[in-house]
Amino acid sequence: MNKKKKTTTIFIVSSILIIVLTLIALMTNFTKDSKYYAQEFLKFVTDPEDLESTIYFRDVFHSEGRGQYSIKEYGDSMKRDYGVFMTDKAFDGSISNRFLPWDILIREDIDHKVEVESIDLKKISDYKDGRVHYAYSISLKVQSSNGENEAIIVSGDIVMIEVNNGWLVDAFRWNPDYQNLYKLLFDI
Repeated sequence: MNKKKKTTTIFIVSSILIIVLTLIALMTNFTKDSKYYAQEFLKFVTDPEDLESTIYFRDVFHSEGRGQYSIKEYGDSMKRDYGVFMTDKAFDGSISNRFLPWDILIREDIDHKVEVESIDLKKISDYKDGRVHYAYSISLKVQSSNGENEAIIVSGDIVMIEVNNGWLVDAFRWNPDYQNLYKLLFDI
């Protein structure tokens, strides 16, 4: 009987421990939240140097028609690079409005290096359908070919939607302040 009582006690203690750990797990969100995914997307968008679509862009648009890639291949590469982070609606809207790619960062004909200093997100609202709207600002450091540095901030809005226990961009847009970066890089 003593052995049976000991086994029952171990079972009860183990069950209580499992219940406590389960409750802690439920109260602690082990999955990444919308802000995390929004920030990761913005980091990705501002560092396109090694993307397949960047390579295609440079070939298609700088080869004067003699490149090895087609516009269709370029479009397909854009979908592979950026589409995995976005809903189809967001991807199509961003392409149509020329928010993707951030072509200033993928051009070879500028003598400046653009580096992300920080990305800040401010929650604007939670929608009833579960989407989350953020305003963002990205602090950039622009280094010219002569070594001079200049700081600039670009901003916009990003809306995230939860899909299959992860978050995708459902809307993405720049504010007009990104034009200041164009002016700086192209001496407009």
